[in-house]
Amino acid sequence: MMKIGDQLRKLRGNISQTKVAQELDISQTAYNKWESNKSKPKISNLIKLSKYYDKDLYELIGIDSKISFYESDIEVQNVINKNNIINQHISEKYITLYEKRIDDLEKEVVFWKGKYNEMFSLLKK
Repeated sequence: MMKIGDQLRKLRGNISQTKVAQELDISQTAYNKWESNKSKPKISNLIKLSKYYDKDLYELIGIDSKISFYESDIEVQNVINKNNIINQHISEKYITLYEKRIDDLEKEVVFWKGKYNEMFSLLKK
C-alpha cells in the first residue's frame, strides 16, 4: 500500500511543491512534510488535494475499495488507523451517514408494516 506522501509525490509530477502549495493555500513546508511522510494532511486539506489532483478521496489515501458505511465501527477504525488518518471531522461524516441509514430503515419498516396491515385486513374479510 502506497503512503500518502508517495501518492502526492507521484501525482505532483513535474509541478513544483511551491505551485501546489499556493494552489491549496498552504505553506510549501507543510506540503513538503506531507510528501516526505513527516506529517499527515487534515481532512480539509485531503479534500483540497482530492479536488486539485482530480482524484477520489479514497484513491488519494490509498484505499483500494470504498468503505461500506454499514460495516462495524471497528473495521472503519482499523481502516482509519491503517492509513494514519486522524481527524475529528471524519467521525461526523460517519454519524451523518449512519443517521441517514437509520432513517431509511425506519421508512422501510413503516412501509412493510403497512403492507402487513393491508394483507391482514384482507384476510379478515
